[in-house]
Amino acid sequence: MMTIYDVLNWFQQTAFGLALGRADHLFGAVLQLIHILGFVLLLTAVVLVNLRLLGMGLKRQVASVVTDSTIPLLWIGLLAAVFSGVLIFLSGPLHYYPNEAFWLKLILLVLVVAFQVSIYRKVISLEAPGAVVVKSVAVLSLTLWFGVGVAGRAIGFI
Repeated sequence: MMTIYDVLNWFQQTAFGLALGRADHLFGAVLQLIHILGFVLLLTAVVLVNLRLLGMGLKRQVASVVTDSTIPLLWIGLLAAVFSGVLIFLSGPLHYYPNEAFWLKLILLVLVVAFQVSIYRKVISLEAPGAVVVKSVAVLSLTLWFGVGVAGRAIGFI
C-alpha cells in the first residue's frame, strides 16, 4: 500500500516535479512574491470587513456593502495565494511534508475558509445580528487568517 510519502516521492521524481525542483531561484522568488501579494490582497479584504464589523472603521458603510465591495479582492488574493502555494509545495513536497508549520498552515486555512463560507457569511447576511456575535465572528476571522500567515512564515524556520 502506498503512503502519502510514497506518492509525494513519486511526484517529485516526475518530469514536472523535477522541473519545478530544479527551476531557477528567480522562478521560486516570483512564486513567493505572488504568494505573499495574494495573501496581502486577501488580508486587505478581510481586515476592511472585520474592522467594519468591530466598529473600528468604515462606520458609515453597511457591513454587507463593505463585504460585497471586497469580495473580488478576497477571491483574487485567495486564488493567487493558493495557485502559487501549490506550485511552491510541488517544487519540493518531501521538504514540506514533515514540516509541522506547513501542516498547521493547511489546517488553519481549511478551517478559516470553511468558517468564511459558512458561519461568517451567515452572520454578515443577517439584517441585525447581535453585537457580541458580530464581534466574536470578526475576531475569530482575524485570528484564523493571521494564524495562517504566521504559520506560513514559520515554515522557513522549522
